[in-house]
Amino acid sequence: MAPEVVRQTAHTRKADIWSVGCLVVEMLTGQQPWGGLNQMQVMFKVSSSPLRLSDRRVLTLSRFSLTLSSGNQIGSSGRPAFPPDITPAAEDFLNKTFILDHVERPSAAELLDHAFITEILD
Repeated sequence: MAPEVVRQTAHTRKADIWSVGCLVVEMLTGQQPWGGLNQMQVMFKVSSSPLRLSDRRVLTLSRFSLTLSSGNQIGSSGRPAFPPDITPAAEDFLNKTFILDHVERPSAAELLDHAFITEILD
């Protein structure tokens, strides 16, 4: 789920670009991105920019709540880990699909012209 969807601030076609990135990671690794985490943990991973809690607080998202201790950081990674052996074009493609700000994330038409796609099609 794209960060803007988790935060419930927008749901545009750019959210689908995030999903394409997740699909490519899954195809490259054979595993779902963040496969070792539960759904709630993943939502915190992909939510907005890092939020550092300075004291013990309860953070509520929709109907769920989570108590965090001092120093915990939410949303620090944003994107899943990429396999270490991918091409520079693949890494750049994935970095573009996982841009946190959906306004800055490229469109499908822009990504179709990316070297990662055009190399495959040639």
